[in-house]
Amino acid sequence: MNEIDLGKTLKALANERGLSEWELSRQSNVKIDLVAAALRGSGHVPIGAWCRLATALNIELTLTDRTETIRPVSAVETMIDRALRRLRKRESVSTENLIAPLRRVVALADLTSTPPRTEEDIRRAIIEGRVAELKPDQA
Repeated sequence: MNEIDLGKTLKALANERGLSEWELSRQSNVKIDLVAAALRGSGHVPIGAWCRLATALNIELTLTDRTETIRPVSAVETMIDRALRRLRKRESVSTENLIAPLRRVVALADLTSTPPRTEEDIRRAIIEGRVAELKPDQA
């Protein structure tokens, strides 16, 4: 799959899920102009942006080496060219586990407790749109 096909696929998934470019930009933490370029299938989108977009759409993006087809290479090395060159150098890396969605692991020791908030603090935060909390009687 090339960049154009990937862009079409991501655009179809975003439309299917009712996500605008702006919403996809927020969920993936990718600038709106890069989202628009990716959905157009531009070859000038960093691989990290492709991965964040895929993760936001809950799909897995895998980078594979396609040595059986000759790929035109421009005079300027792209991010994908660099990634493929690094992959070819690493003989011990299996291509199955190259790029997978990041899974955050949180240890119990990483969690901290915060002092209880007053009803006034919660009301003000909700009005300002900063938090989504439940009062003890709502839980």
